Amino acid sequence: MLPVIDSILRFLVTPSNAIVVVLAVGLILLVVGRHRSGLGLAGLGAVLIVLFGYTTLGLALLRPLEDRFQPSPTVASDPRGIIILGGAINAAMMGDGRPISISGAGDRFTVVAGLARRFPDAKIFIASGGSPADASGATELSVGKRLLQSFGVEGSRISGDIRSATTWDNARFAREALLPQTGETWILVTSAWHMPRAVGAFRRAGWGGLVPWPVDYQTRDGDWPGLVARLSAGLGLMDAAAHEWLGLLAYRLRGRSNDLFPGPEPAQEP
Repeated sequence: MLPVIDSILRFLVTPSNAIVVVLAVGLILLVVGRHRSGLGLAGLGAVLIVLFGYTTLGLALLRPLEDRFQPSPTVASDPRGIIILGGAINAAMMGDGRPISISGAGDRFTVVAGLARRFPDAKIFIASGGSPADASGATELSVGKRLLQSFGVEGSRISGDIRSATTWDNARFAREALLPQTGETWILVTSAWHMPRAVGAFRRAGWGGLVPWPVDYQTRDGDWPGLVARLSAGLGLMDAAAHEWLGLLAYRLRGRSNDLFPGPEPAQEP
């Protein structure tokens, strides 16, 4: 029952879904003769569409997340390994001889290819999830390994996990597989807006010596206030921002992070 409730809550707190629910309830009220309440909800839905879909409010909410950690940080000592969080490869598109399909988060792999050349002794760990999508048996791990090898990274350096369903799973399964030791340095690579929650989960799972390496930036100076040309783009940004901020709250409440808004360690402050 709890997974069902969790799915319903996830649906309702996603801004684009919430707008549809508001409009649908408004329409139902109009049909049953509750014109005043129905018009009120319809008006609220219209305002939310404009605010969430056609303004840069989503970017304004993503900006503090992206600014939380320093880009391209200094690495004091050679890292023991580099961890890439999944979400950049669409393994389901790999059937019928198709080329590798990467998402907007593909920076996670292109940046790691550069880091692998810079730190030739570092292990590469792909913390991903999902079962094979079809008869081809493709997973983000298998496809990600192929992608890194195409960039010149030696395959023997690359390992990973395919059991994860959440960032919390990424953290604990990666620790179980890699057994990090005190004094070691590990670089953590994920999208900049996702980094605070990822760092909180990894620290809570017992990781020390993490160097957050944010990539896949979405925001820049001057984004807010402003307008977005496409409704889908604006709602997508708003959905991403809501997902991360609510995710930070949920992780803190569920004991998956020690901090509500994880930030740099004192030695990592810009």
